[in-house]
Amino acid sequence: MINNKLFKVRIKEHLKLFNIFRFNNFDEIEDFSLNSNWTEPTNEEIKFLNHREKADPSSSFKDNLRFYSALGKSGLLQSAILSERYGSYESTSSFVLKNLHGTKKVLDVGCSIGYLTSFYALKIPESSFIGIDFSLESIKTANKMKRQLNLDNVDFACSDMNNIKYPDKYFDYIVDTQSIYYSKNYLKTFNHLKKKLSNHGILITIPGIGEKNQIKLYIDQIQTAGFLVQDFRFIKAINLGETEHLPVITCSLKEPKESIDTDSIITKLFNSI
Repeated sequence: MINNKLFKVRIKEHLKLFNIFRFNNFDEIEDFSLNSNWTEPTNEEIKFLNHREKADPSSSFKDNLRFYSALGKSGLLQSAILSERYGSYESTSSFVLKNLHGTKKVLDVGCSIGYLTSFYALKIPESSFIGIDFSLESIKTANKMKRQLNLDNVDFACSDMNNIKYPDKYFDYIVDTQSIYYSKNYLKTFNHLKKKLSNHGILITIPGIGEKNQIKLYIDQIQTAGFLVQDFRFIKAINLGETEHLPVITCSLKEPKESIDTDSIITKLFNSI
């Protein structure tokens, strides 16, 4: 059962429950880490704090898994690393909530420790949510927070995004916040997700890509898999004091009301910054 007070919670208050805060630069994160109530960092925590590149999609699957498994069980890493993308969580959650309509079954791909999935579940109690992540430690933390929030409309499972153990055409919405772009094979992932989406379902994918040609390649792989772009835009996010423009692609298996010229939208954005 969902507490009415939690239903009204704002993203800032919700992220605080996960020890995720807004910082203006890396120095503020370092000061927070040194002066907070965390115990002295372990050697493993220090290693991952000093090697953030292991979290980059260009790193190997094993490096990504080690990094996010360490993050999943460390409050210090969760706070220090996840807070770097605070502005992205604000912007993407606002967009997603505006576009989830009615009583639906929603899959959140790459949910990490569940900070956004649980927020959606609080805000839309009539829908059911599934959050998946490849890190078992992250899923353990997500389930712990689910119990703490007393949520009964969300479940978390450790799963590969290319091997989702739910029936075909099961989900009405699939949401991806900067996770699919970690896939080593976009086309394989989009083909698999297409099978899990209902005939009238919607995929919202927000890749953490800032390069023009990479965004074009990403969209090309979406379309090659058989998805049709319904909406494409960039949303602004401020992370560590720096403004970013996040590509947001909304697509489905049905023809759009009007053709979307994705190349023109990309060119217009990059010519303006």
